[in-house]
Amino acid sequence: MARITLPALELTTREAADLLNVSHPFLLELLDLCAIPFRRIGNRRMLQREAVVSYRTKNEAHRLEVADELTREAQAIGLNY
Repeated sequence: MARITLPALELTTREAADLLNVSHPFLLELLDLCAIPFRRIGNRRMLQREAVVSYRTKNEAHRLEVADELTREAQAIGLNY
């Protein structure tokens, strides 16, 4: 019989860093800036998978907006991108 495993609803900081494709120290900086909500269990920080995915989605959208703006500016000054 095959087992189906669901993704964890809570992630460790290392798992969250892997999901976001960022370094662990960078993720800890994001947590210190309250960019992603977390809860403490003893000395560990746990993050809701939904919050991490939401941050990733918002960050990607912002990154694309900035890239589009830079492209428009480059075209306005005559750079051919």
